[in-house]
Amino acid sequence: MFTDDLGVFYAESDFAHRCTRERPGETDAVFAGILATTDRSLFDGQMTAGVHELRYPTAAADLAEGDTVRTQRLQADGSYTEPEAWRVLRTPDRVNDGAESMAYLCPDPEA
Repeated sequence: MFTDDLGVFYAESDFAHRCTRERPGETDAVFAGILATTDRSLFDGQMTAGVHELRYPTAAADLAEGDTVRTQRLQADGSYTEPEAWRVLRTPDRVNDGAESMAYLCPDPEA
């Protein structure tokens, strides 16, 4: 079992985003995550598409399909950028012996 502190990998001053999970009827959860767009091969290699992924320490947040996640970047002056809204597409996958989770996201212009 992975027992190291993952906080060193999720520093907002480096490349992590400040993430806020919003779910109706619950208190918002703020956590650090790494947002990336990667190419995925789909349909047995017939198509390649950009997929938005959010990696975060599993213990930091409980994301579920349909949640809204707002991401912000820390700027040099200590303020944050305007939030971008994303929708969690499915239950996140656990990676690195369950210590981290990876969620697929899509932009959510309605949030």
